[in-house]
Amino acid sequence: MRNVFKLFMTACLLVSVAMTGVAQKDYSKSEGLLKYVDPYIGSGFHGHVFVGTSVPYGMVQVGPNHIHKGWDWCSGYHYSDSILIGFSQTHLNGTGCTDLGDIMIMPMNEIRTERGKQSDISNGYASKYSHENEIARPEYYSLLVERYNIKAEMTATDRVGFHRYTYPAGKPASILVNLHEGNSYTKAKMCYVRKVDDYTIEGYRYSHDWSPNRKVYFVLKADQKMTDFTAYDGNTPKSKEQWKTPDLKAALTFGDVKQVQIKVALSSVSCENAAMNMKAELAHWNFDQVVKASADRWNEQLQKMVVEGQDEADKRIFYTAHYHTMITPSTYCDVNGEYRGMDDMIYTSPTKENYSTLSLWDTYRTLQPLMTLTQPEKVNGIVNSMLSIYRQQNKLPIWALHNGETECMPGYSSMPVISDAILKGFDGFDHEEAFKAMKASTTFEKQNAVPYILKQEFLPADSVIQATSFAMEYAVGDWGVAAVAKKMGKTEDHAEYAKRAKYYKHYFDQNINFVRPKLSDGSWLTPYDPARSVHGGTGSYFCEGNGCQSSTGKGAVADKLNIGRNVDLGDLGALQSLGAQGSNRLGNGNGTRVCIWIVTCIISTISYFHRLIRFRRDVVINAIDFKVMSCGSKAKQQSEGK
Repeated sequence: MRNVFKLFMTACLLVSVAMTGVAQKDYSKSEGLLKYVDPYIGSGFHGHVFVGTSVPYGMVQVGPNHIHKGWDWCSGYHYSDSILIGFSQTHLNGTGCTDLGDIMIMPMNEIRTERGKQSDISNGYASKYSHENEIARPEYYSLLVERYNIKAEMTATDRVGFHRYTYPAGKPASILVNLHEGNSYTKAKMCYVRKVDDYTIEGYRYSHDWSPNRKVYFVLKADQKMTDFTAYDGNTPKSKEQWKTPDLKAALTFGDVKQVQIKVALSSVSCENAAMNMKAELAHWNFDQVVKASADRWNEQLQKMVVEGQDEADKRIFYTAHYHTMITPSTYCDVNGEYRGMDDMIYTSPTKENYSTLSLWDTYRTLQPLMTLTQPEKVNGIVNSMLSIYRQQNKLPIWALHNGETECMPGYSSMPVISDAILKGFDGFDHEEAFKAMKASTTFEKQNAVPYILKQEFLPADSVIQATSFAMEYAVGDWGVAAVAKKMGKTEDHAEYAKRAKYYKHYFDQNINFVRPKLSDGSWLTPYDPARSVHGGTGSYFCEGNGCQSSTGKGAVADKLNIGRNVDLGDLGALQSLGAQGSNRLGNGNGTRVCIWIVTCIISTISYFHRLIRFRRDVVINAIDFKVMSCGSKAKQQSEGK
């Protein structure tokens, strides 16, 4: 009987190989610490996490896209959805705004150019899929495109997305390249495509979205010869082998083949640079080799923090959160160091290192201090990237996304990141230029509400939306400038910014022991409920928070910011408040944010607000009880409707 079973399984395997033309490797499970990473955590509810494949800090994040339906689809993917419209090469992770989704590819075996609607895809090219036929791993992603019975697989290098499509017999293998649509309601403002040869196309996508003027160039190369290439202006086919229009798609047909592999290289500079990136990073067609290389890189990074213990759930939560901290900041330069600046000019990094997707308000209390411990080799590159942006736009970045400044979130959150690096002794950047950039940014009158700081010391809540949050954030940034000035022996600057750092006192009402918005005439906002939170628009005095989260029972959190004063690490209220406005927004989704918040809130408190520069990494990490992270396990349950 056992032999019969073996023969049956062998026959099944042979049938599978015969259908695909190639034996498929099992990628359902990863090895090493990577096996604990669950990309689905945070993919439901309001998690906004990226589901797909990438390498640590890579330029590309290759994965599926759903029809954009609002805030919960910021990453392009939501676990509740089941309609696929393609696989794009770039995605955001954990953000509260929407952009990217560049160079979207949809495999098919019949040419369709109309997408279809969520309620009815019968006349479009969109397809249903099931999570049962989906594999999501950091180094590998796969699903079955049900409409066409096509198995889609992908992996990535830093700058190249690698796709593998296995087609059923009987219909010509094809793909649709959609340059018009990204991950947003807003579409591209101009696109271009050109057939280079029978295996290659190139082009670009210019978009105006959250990032105001992004430019993405690409080269797409297949391992199978194209039997047909057709560009479409909307749904109208064009006979020319190159076309330029905002509503641009291109259909590539490869004939009767079982499998097609496709490499898509990106650049912010040019198609020539995209081709150079492909040649440097992925000159071969060995898909399995790329998957392994990606897995090795992820495991190398995950090993920088090791959890000791036997609780598998805790490990899954922790390493998923750790993985999410390494999707951004993202590489933003070509292999030769070239990149497009905020002013649309081309620059070259002498170290061939430049970063973007700098979500600084969300990460300066958490991710950046953590990187000084786990990724010290990247800190200088990140600061140099910020200084490059300063030279391009006369101020440090607020929320930089590729070659665009979004101006998103309160404060000038570059200040804590740069000051933290200087105070910890990182010297791979010009400290004098850094200090000059910090001073210029904190006095930049076109920056929201800064003129009020310069003229009257406080931000009136009846004149500036989210004034109180802006003011508290500015005080934190000014404290950092003061600390750096003191270290550099700049006595006058230290005195000025130490004074500015204490402007928080304008907002602390000692009668109620809460931070409270102040009006233009100097009076307190009345009536006032410190527990009330309004998100955006008139009546929004705080950003994603309230007066309770900006205060402790003993007094203002900002009271911990006095220059030279040690932070009381035993004051749990202070720790909670330090993390309340943004520190738990690493993009890990719901409960998983908690685990990294615990690590990084303690680390940031020690390393930034206390002047302790050196400490043993293992002592800090091992002092944390990882049991408290179990609350993050609810994230996937929520996303699955349990």
